[in-house]
Amino acid sequence: MEAERSSAEDERQHEAMQNIFSLRQTATSDLSFEKIFAPELWDEDGIWKWEVPSTPVVTEEAAEADHEITFPAVVAAHPAIKKWTKIVEDVMREWGVEKGVFEGEEWEAGRVGG
Repeated sequence: MEAERSSAEDERQHEAMQNIFSLRQTATSDLSFEKIFAPELWDEDGIWKWEVPSTPVVTEEAAEADHEITFPAVVAAHPAIKKWTKIVEDVMREWGVEKGVFEGEEWEAGRVGG
């Protein structure tokens, strides 16, 4: 009985690894320089063609909020980045990985062997 469970678990892990390798291969293609900077996504002046949400900014001079578009907002709204952010979040949720685990000084110190 335990051997059957072990075999089923091995099969599940094998399928999961194959899925991750497949996702990595697709991500490598989708997030390549050529695809990120594909001509259909940018105009001749280097301005993006996709919709980017603006952030309201209130200044002392302005009675009402101005709206500005930040570079992080442009990146986050890029079609490929948006697609892969969702895919990564879905995989993390599926495997129970917490997003904040890979952030902060402790993570950086461990990552660089420090």
